[in-house]
Amino acid sequence: MKKIFSVLCMMSVCAGAFAEGHDDHALTYSVYSSYSFMKPANSTVIKQTQNMASDIGQGWNITVNRLSGSFKDMFGPALTVQGSTNAERAQHMMNTKLSYMGIKPAQWSVVRDMQTDKAGYVDYTQSVDGHDVVFSRLSFRFTNDGKLLRIKTNNYGEPKQGTMPSITAQDAMNTPAMTTDLSSQVVTSREIAQDWVWFPIPTANGYELHPAWEFTVKGIRDNEMPMELVGYIDATNGELLYRSNNVNETFDVTVKADVYATNPLNGITNEPLQDMTITVAGSNYTTDENGFVSVGSANPPANVTYRLNGPWVSVQTSGNGTSFSTTMNSSGSTYDFPTTNGSSTRHTTTFYSVNIVHDFMKELLPGFTNMDNPLTANLDLPGNTCNAFYNGTINFYNPSGGGCRAFSEVTDIIYHEYGHGISRLFYGANGANFSNGALGEANSDIWAIGINKDGVVGEGAFFNGGNIRDYTGAAKVFPQDLIGQVHNDGEIIAGAWWDVAQNIGSVDTMVQIFAATQYDLPNGPNGTEGEVYHDVLISALLNDDDDNNLGNGSPHFQEIVSAFARHGIYLFADAIIDHDDIPNPAPNTAININAKLTLTNAAFFDKLYLYYSNRDSVGVWDSVQMVDNGNLNFSAQIPAQQGGVIMDYYFEVREAIANTVYGLPSGFDRANAQSNEVTIPFQFGVGINSPRIVVDFESPLQDWELGVATDNATAGNWIQAVPVGSSVSGAAPGEGQIQPGEDHTSGTGQCLVTGNAITSTSQPGAEDVDNGKTTAATPLFQLPFYEPVIEYFRWYSNDRGSNSNARTDFWQVQINNGLSVIWQNVEYTKQAEQKWRRRIFKVGEYWKGASQIRLRFIAADEERSNLSNDGQDIVEAAVDDFIIYEGAPLSVENMPADVTSRVYPNPANNVVNVELPKGSKGSVSLYDITGKVLIEQTVNENENKYSLNTSSLAPGTYMVLVQTQYAVQNTKVVVSHN
Repeated sequence: MKKIFSVLCMMSVCAGAFAEGHDDHALTYSVYSSYSFMKPANSTVIKQTQNMASDIGQGWNITVNRLSGSFKDMFGPALTVQGSTNAERAQHMMNTKLSYMGIKPAQWSVVRDMQTDKAGYVDYTQSVDGHDVVFSRLSFRFTNDGKLLRIKTNNYGEPKQGTMPSITAQDAMNTPAMTTDLSSQVVTSREIAQDWVWFPIPTANGYELHPAWEFTVKGIRDNEMPMELVGYIDATNGELLYRSNNVNETFDVTVKADVYATNPLNGITNEPLQDMTITVAGSNYTTDENGFVSVGSANPPANVTYRLNGPWVSVQTSGNGTSFSTTMNSSGSTYDFPTTNGSSTRHTTTFYSVNIVHDFMKELLPGFTNMDNPLTANLDLPGNTCNAFYNGTINFYNPSGGGCRAFSEVTDIIYHEYGHGISRLFYGANGANFSNGALGEANSDIWAIGINKDGVVGEGAFFNGGNIRDYTGAAKVFPQDLIGQVHNDGEIIAGAWWDVAQNIGSVDTMVQIFAATQYDLPNGPNGTEGEVYHDVLISALLNDDDDNNLGNGSPHFQEIVSAFARHGIYLFADAIIDHDDIPNPAPNTAININAKLTLTNAAFFDKLYLYYSNRDSVGVWDSVQMVDNGNLNFSAQIPAQQGGVIMDYYFEVREAIANTVYGLPSGFDRANAQSNEVTIPFQFGVGINSPRIVVDFESPLQDWELGVATDNATAGNWIQAVPVGSSVSGAAPGEGQIQPGEDHTSGTGQCLVTGNAITSTSQPGAEDVDNGKTTAATPLFQLPFYEPVIEYFRWYSNDRGSNSNARTDFWQVQINNGLSVIWQNVEYTKQAEQKWRRRIFKVGEYWKGASQIRLRFIAADEERSNLSNDGQDIVEAAVDDFIIYEGAPLSVENMPADVTSRVYPNPANNVVNVELPKGSKGSVSLYDITGKVLIEQTVNENENKYSLNTSSLAPGTYMVLVQTQYAVQNTKVVVSHN
C-alpha cells in the first residue's frame, strides 16, 4: 500500500495562470502533447531496427518507436519458442532475442500471465533501482498451442547515472504544479505518493527518465462536475509533467433549443426487470431474465419488498436505495414497479439498462469478473447539468432545464458510462492502468453501439432531437481532426470500429473482434493517439486472424484495414515524405520530382504515387508511379507543360492491398480540392519567370497596411522584422517549431511575422496572436500586363499549443479587385504547416480581367466562450517573397501573322510606334519593370497606327502591352535617347 501525504482544503485554490499551450478543457495536461510532431529518429536507426525483424522470425514485421528508433511492436507468423509455459517462452525471448534490442530482463516483472479462448498473454512492467517506470509495458501474445505471435513494448530506456530527486514529496505538494489551472475549481483534497517513480519525458533523442512524484487532486469543477486528477510532478524541477481526469463525462457541450423531441426510448414500453432483489419474509431472492422469481416457502398473503438493487447494480438517490413494499395476495401475479412515490422511469431505466450491458459484456468477456458485483448508480444529482459521469460509480443529473432529458433515461448513455468501468477495471485486472482518454471514450461508445446497433449514441437525449455522437455521417480523420479533447478524438477510433461493422455487414462480428482486442491492452499516454490507434488496428487484425499468420491476411482483412484507413489509421504507423517546393520550371521540358519516404513498418508498403493536375483542367488529376532509386528515395517526372500553366501536385503512399494510406501535404484531399476550406497542395507555375512586382520585405514597405480598422488582436499583430523563432516547450532547436526562426528569401532577412518574442527561449505563447485577428494588407497593385500571376510564401501554425483548441482557427488570404466590396478567399484553412510553403495562382482564377488587385493576410486566435481558455491557442503566421509575375507574355515569334502588331523602332528614342494588323477595340500601354503604367492609349476599329511619346522617359527597358479583341501581345522595348 502506498504511503500518502494528504492535504484537505475546502476552498477554491488560487493559482497562477498556466502558460498558453496547456489544455484545461478537461483539466488535463501531457508533455506528450508535442509528441506527434517531434522529429523522428534517424532513418538509419529505424532501418537497423527493422532489419532485426528477420532475427525474430521469417516474415516478421517491426514498428519502431518514433523517437528512440527502438522496436515498439513486432508480429508475424507463429513461432515456436523454447519453454514449456508461456512465461518461460517470454523469459527465453527476453534473455536472448530481446536482450540486444534494449530489454534488460532483470528490470522487468510479470504483471499478467493468462490464457483466453483466443490467445495467451504474458506482460511485464519495468522497474529501475526499485522504482516503477510510468507507462512501461512489455507484452507477449501466444497462440493457444504456445507459439509466439506478437511482442509489444513501451521501453523508455534507463535514467542517466546519478539522477535522483532533488524535490521531496512535501516540496512537491507546495509547487505551483499542484494548483495549475485550478483557480476556478473547488479542491477538496490533494495527495502525494511517498514513493517516487520514473517518468519518461519525450525529447529530440528519445526519452529521458526523470524521477517524479505521483499526485491526486480531488474536488468539484466550476461546471458542478466532480474531478479526480491524477498526474506527475518532475522531482528535479517541480514542473507539471502529466495530468488526467479519472472522472469520465458523457459529453462536453450544452445544447439549448425550444423544440419537442421524441422519447429517447421511442416510447415507454413495459419490460421485465431481471436481476432484481426482492425480499419475502426476511429472505432475499433474485428475478431471472423474465423478471420471474419463485418463492416456495412463503404463502400469500405475504409482505414483499421490491428493490432496484441486484447483483450488478444498486440504484440510489441522495445515497438512499430505491425500494417499494406491498402485500402479495396471490401467487402468480404480476407486479409493476411503481414510477411514483420516490421512483421514476429514470430509476427503472437505469436499473434495466445496467443489467443489459453487464450481461452483454459477460457474453464477450466471460472470464472478466471485476464487474460481477453491484455497481452504484447515483441518480438525480443536484445541478442543472446535461451530463453524466463515471468515477467508480455511474452518476446522472436531473436537470430542470438546459434542453435535455435526464441522461438516466437514455440507455445509450447508461451503456457508455458502464463502458468506462469496463475499461478501467479490465485493464486493472490485467496488470495495467488505462491511460488514453480518447480511447476510453471510444471504447465506451462501442459498448453502446454493440447493443443499439445503429451507430448513434444518445439518440433522443435532447428535446430538440439531438444526440451525443453520430458515427453514420462524415468520418473524423487522424490527425486532421485530432484536437486533444478526449470525446472529439475518441470519435476517430470509434468511427473506425463502426465502419468495420458496416464493411463486414455485422455489428455482432465487429463487437466480437473489438472485445478480443481488449486483451491486447492497447494503451498509451494522452498525446500518443497515433500509436495507440495503430496498436488497435494491429490487434483487430490479429483477433480476426484464423491461421496465426497475418502475412496472408485474415478473414476480414480488407474490411478492417479500409475502415481504419477511412479515419486516417493505417498499417503504416508513421509514414513521412520529405519534399520541398521546387523552383518554377521552364516550359516544354519534363519536370523532375523527388521525394524521400521514411516508414517505421515497411512490411505492407506497395507503391508511392505522384498525382498532378493542370489547374486549367479543374478536377482532372493524372498520376505516375514513382521509382525507388534505393533506400526509399523516389523520383518521377511530370510531362512537359506549356508556359503559363499552374500545376498542383501531391503524393500518395499505398499499402500492399492498394489502399491509399498517406498523403503529403498533410490534410490535402483532391476530392475536396474545389471546396471553400482546403489545404493547398504543392504548386508551381510553368515558365513563370517575368516578375513585375517583387516585395521581399527587406526594404521599407510602401503603402502596405500592417493592421486594419477591424482588427482586434491584443497581441501578435503583424510586423516587418527578422523573425524570432519559437518552439514547443521542451523541444530541441529546430524541432516542434511554432514561429519560423528565419525568413524564406535568405534565411537571415526580414519577412512579415505575427509578433516577435524577446528571444527564441521565451515562452511559446509570448507575442503570438491573441484574442482576435490581425491583418496585413497590400497596396492596390495595377496590373497592366498579360495574365498576372501572384506568388507568395507563407508559414502557419495553430496546433502546437493547447490540445483542446488546436486547429480551431483559420488562416485566411483574400483578394479584391479594388472596385468590389467582395473579397474572394485565396486560402481558408485550419491546417497548420510549420514550414515555408508556396502559394501561386492566376489573378483570373478569382477576378477575371481585373486591372488592379489587393490582397490581405489574416491570422486569428478568436475568442470562443464555449471552448476552454476562451478558445485561445498559440497561433503564429508569416509571409515572405510576394511577387506578381506576367503570366505568359506573348512575343511576335509565337503569334499568328494576321494578329501580330508591329512595335518600332527598338531601341527607341522619343517615340515608339505601334501598328496593328487591323482596327480593333482595345488599348496600348507602356509600363516599367515594376508594373507601373506610364502611357496608355485607347484603340478603335477606325485606326491601326498609334504613337507613344517616350521623350520624357529615362533610358531603360520598358514593356509595351497591346490588347485587342484579336490578341494580347507584350513586347520588350529599350528607350535609349541616342
